[in-house]
Amino acid sequence: MAPETAAPEANDAETAAVPIIAIVMAAIAVGGSYYGMGTAAGEKAYYAGLRNQEYQNVKWKVRTAAMGALGVVGGPIFMTGFENNFYSMI
Repeated sequence: MAPETAAPEANDAETAAVPIIAIVMAAIAVGGSYYGMGTAAGEKAYYAGLRNQEYQNVKWKVRTAAMGALGVVGGPIFMTGFENNFYSMI
């Protein structure tokens, strides 16, 4: 088998991986931005006067609103950032 015929097959496999890497990197970036938004929102909620007892009364409403606004993937990531930062401040 000549080297010219083997190279395109290997090259096809390598070029097929490039879009997958780009998609994974974009997903990580979007997830990081959702987490960052949640962290900032948790901090703002704390400084606005929200405390643990009040938050426990509305926790599921907030979670539902985040799921509705950001979807089934973005909502939980946002809420993880929100609750991690909020609970660390109380």
